[in-house]
Amino acid sequence: VGRVGGALEIAFRGSEYRVEMLVGRDSTGKSQLDEIERISSDIVIIATPDGAITNVAAGLAGKVAGRPIVLHTSGALSSGELAVLAVAGCPTASMHPLVSISSPEIGAKRFAGAYFCVEGDERGVSAADAIVRSLGGISFQIPAANKALYHASAVTACGHVTALIEMAFSMMNRAGVEPELSAKILSPLIRSTIDNIEEQGTAAALTGTFARADKDGLRRQLASFEGKLSDDELEIFLDLAGLSLVLAIRQGVSETKVAEVN
Repeated sequence: VGRVGGALEIAFRGSEYRVEMLVGRDSTGKSQLDEIERISSDIVIIATPDGAITNVAAGLAGKVAGRPIVLHTSGALSSGELAVLAVAGCPTASMHPLVSISSPEIGAKRFAGAYFCVEGDERGVSAADAIVRSLGGISFQIPAANKALYHASAVTACGHVTALIEMAFSMMNRAGVEPELSAKILSPLIRSTIDNIEEQGTAAALTGTFARADKDGLRRQLASFEGKLSDDELEIFLDLAGLSLVLAIRQGVSETKVAEVN
């Protein structure tokens, strides 16, 4: 069982939900679903990689007793992936937790207070909402057609931010700071920035060179990059600089001053 499925199983312990069966892959990589003849649970949750959802749904179609509610946990795909089960009369929905789940144990602790994107048919959404509440989370809905854009936003906020922080650590290391110390030095700054964004919004939380539209500061930074940053890293830095200057204007910095930096 993967990270999301494992996290849900742990989180369900002590709740009004009882997990009857966990289905994953055996040591050879074969799906254990093939070995199951009948599934009589009230709710079935598919917490597989995106590419496996339709195959798992098709495999379930001949195994579920009655018409259970079927949910999947993909952020990018809609409940439409469960069409074969919907046609068979099963209520369907997607239920995606907006938390970073690096392990089942860590993920189970992060559901409380987290937001879950939910979409699907009426009964499926109602069941998903109830599950989210039982986990201490908060559900919200978007149109199914916007699921991929929603997921791209989440990837930007999580995966891309992680990659960007790795770039910052690497730059600090190239400035002469040991790798482990680089992370320790920058981590409090990262946490305080997230806190400021939550409390004040992005424009007010912006600080540093671009918040001030400091052209001399940017000139010094660009000179320091010579022989230290790759072309790709420089492009990332400058693209983000452009977005930062947009925030600076929103915060009241004059467009004339910003134009001098651009």
